[in-house]
Amino acid sequence: MLKLQSLTQDCVFATVIVLIALLLMLGLDPWLGMTQTPFLLFFGAVPIAALYLGRRGGIIATVLCALLANYFFIPPARSFSLDLVGGGRTFIFFLEGTLISILIGSLRHAQHQIKENLRQLKASEAKFRRLADSNIIGVVSCDIYGAVTDANDALLNSLGYTREDLLAGRIRWDAMTPEDIKHLDVPAYDELITKGKNTAYEKAFIGKQGQRVPVMVGAALLEDDRRCCMKRGCGG
Repeated sequence: MLKLQSLTQDCVFATVIVLIALLLMLGLDPWLGMTQTPFLLFFGAVPIAALYLGRRGGIIATVLCALLANYFFIPPARSFSLDLVGGGRTFIFFLEGTLISILIGSLRHAQHQIKENLRQLKASEAKFRRLADSNIIGVVSCDIYGAVTDANDALLNSLGYTREDLLAGRIRWDAMTPEDIKHLDVPAYDELITKGKNTAYEKAFIGKQGQRVPVMVGAALLEDDRRCCMKRGCGG
């Protein structure tokens, strides 16, 4: 039912756009002689319909324009021209209009998809920010090479670091890992690179005062930059 309603609306709007072009063509015909350029304004109606209605609306407009141009402006006027010249011109316009409709419709769909992806990304970022700001668990943003770019207070406090330490670049997750357990990061790193995330595992970090802090760590790569990742951890 919704599809039928949507199709009906597309037909109505496409028809309105085409009729406007037709009226302008008929009004200009005594001065410009539209028989020489029977598709002049119809070439504008098709992309407008495709831009506002999508591919289907553009194709509907193309069909209407082809029929009206053939009937009103391709000799003999006020009849459908089926000869090789008139019919050929109409067929070429139909092909061009269909291609324009497909291209603009695809662009319109891509723009809609980008907007939807941005909306979902903002929603995900908002959820992540609420989780980080809640300080229920430690959360850190870093790259796969060891640099830490952001961390919440829960993580900083558990390790004895300050936000000044973070901004000064003095916190590196690879340097905080004790030598005797660095081997635990190897399979986790491989899983992170191949799957985009890894299974949470137990390890430890060395705090600012040299204390050993047991943690449970999991990480996920960020979709917009697969060199960066987000680690989630909690003290043991």
